[in-house]
Amino acid sequence: MLIVVFIVVVLTTPFLLGQSQEKGQEKSQDQSLEQEPAKVVILPVPAAPRPSAYPAWGPCPAASAIAASPTRPNFDLPASTTQCGMLEVDYGWAIQPMGNGSTQNLINGSFRYGVTPRLDLRWGSGSYIVQTGAAPTNGIGDQWFGARYRFHEQARITPAFAVMYNIKAPTASPAKGLGSGYVDHSFLFIASRDVKKYHFDFNTVGTMAGGAKGYDGGVQFGLALWRPVSAKLAFVVESYGGTQPATPDRFGAAVAGATYNVTSRLVLDAAYYRTYTAGSPRQQFTSGFTYTMGSPHQAIRAMR
Repeated sequence: MLIVVFIVVVLTTPFLLGQSQEKGQEKSQDQSLEQEPAKVVILPVPAAPRPSAYPAWGPCPAASAIAASPTRPNFDLPASTTQCGMLEVDYGWAIQPMGNGSTQNLINGSFRYGVTPRLDLRWGSGSYIVQTGAAPTNGIGDQWFGARYRFHEQARITPAFAVMYNIKAPTASPAKGLGSGYVDHSFLFIASRDVKKYHFDFNTVGTMAGGAKGYDGGVQFGLALWRPVSAKLAFVVESYGGTQPATPDRFGAAVAGATYNVTSRLVLDAAYYRTYTAGSPRQQFTSGFTYTMGSPHQAIRAMR
């Protein structure tokens, strides 16, 4: 049901906004003709508004260029949302040595849609887990659905602020040890700021994990520092961690990674994770990509 709602919103939003805009234009034209039927007024074309001037709601402004907005390969998310009216996809592969000769491989990704200049929807889909070693198993992972809203643009003193909510659909098998079988919720507060050639993303993440005895919570914090070294290449270092639900073990990890812009639409990434707490895989390597497909209708035509 959640998947159907996501797809309906993505496919119908551009149409509804376009219809609303056309009706508004027709109404204003009719009113002007009734008031001054014999007078033609030519108005100057206004300059395109700056991104900070875009309203939180309403039709998407005309895009002069299409650019990807990656959320990979690290933990912390930026306050910037997927470009309005655009459908974006990312996929990646990760390998985690689990100890005792066991290894876990994950293939995961997400689809995101920019509903407005400040709001996007996310469907974390396509997760597949393969565990090898003493107890080999495989299967699909959990599905996540979320929305991110940027309520404040970066100003002279303050950073950009955003909030995000996610809900987990427990599609992973508890019998295989791939999931809990319960619904989880997560709440994010995001702050992002550019300082000269550096970009900072700070996240506070609260998690409510479902279980047989109800919900248990945990809070984690992260800070990522990005530094572009060329027009296409950027590096990131990050520290992330905090408490975890349903266990006294804390989680903490350091991340080092990079992104490479093949084009404005396509971004490749890679990162190395190293945990410094017990109760989690000691290291992980991941690589993947982010690609902006264009508007939903353009994406459908491209796949035909």
